[in-house]
Amino acid sequence: MVYPEIDAPIVESFDKLEKFPSEDNFWKTFFSNGAKNLTKIVITSNDLDVNSETIKALNSIENLAVRKGESHLMEFYFDDNKQGETYDLRPELPLIIHL
Repeated sequence: MVYPEIDAPIVESFDKLEKFPSEDNFWKTFFSNGAKNLTKIVITSNDLDVNSETIKALNSIENLAVRKGESHLMEFYFDDNKQGETYDLRPELPLIIHL
């Protein structure tokens, strides 16, 4: 069994520990918008044979679409985009998040 190395600063009291931000605090804040379920994923690639058996099998999965496009892109839809908000993280990441 492999145990991860644990590095943590010394915390002087429980009160200070409760206020100490975790490493994943950013993501907790980002998704504190009420999104609950990932309802659709769309994967776009510019080098893709949409008629291959693999792509056909992937496209047969409910709420997953793989398509050919101009550039690589992944889109996540949360709660069927009921909030009507979109976060486009390009060009840093080929990712669009729909809330």
